[in-house]
Amino acid sequence: MFHLLEIVAFSIAEPGACGAAGDVIGITADGKTYRLNFMRGNWTPDTLRMVSPVIADARIGVFGQGDYSEGWTSVYLGLGNHLYVSNSFFTRFRELVTAEQIQSKGELYQKWQDIIHAALSENNDHPNLDRNEEVPEYSPINPAIEHNMNRMFEGTFSISDLIEPKEK
Repeated sequence: MFHLLEIVAFSIAEPGACGAAGDVIGITADGKTYRLNFMRGNWTPDTLRMVSPVIADARIGVFGQGDYSEGWTSVYLGLGNHLYVSNSFFTRFRELVTAEQIQSKGELYQKWQDIIHAALSENNDHPNLDRNEEVPEYSPINPAIEHNMNRMFEGTFSISDLIEPKEK
């Protein structure tokens, strides 16, 4: 049903973020781009962990305060958008961001995927990496989101916290 993805970088748009709230965009080591929306459909912590444990459990803080995932560097992109880059990849990512002369969070928000793909092209000798985006059809809002929304304001939270099914 689901396949574990070898993610090297991902972004999370928290509920209420500017852009597509609930969107998660992940780029794998082989250069493929995947998108899911944890606020839509029937995602549970277990199904999300089948795809990527790090995405399911990364800690998110309002305004980027407290963003954390072991082995990853977080970068707050502004307006409720969070970026995580694997520590093994972050130095090259930072060098390319500097080379691009990116001056603002908004500019980084727009270019981070291209920068990751450029770095992957260098590392894997794949100059034309595939950019397949798996864009889901929008379905009803996951009922767990409304039940768990208050967790966003209790400190850091993970996507798993927000999509945990309501106890019966």
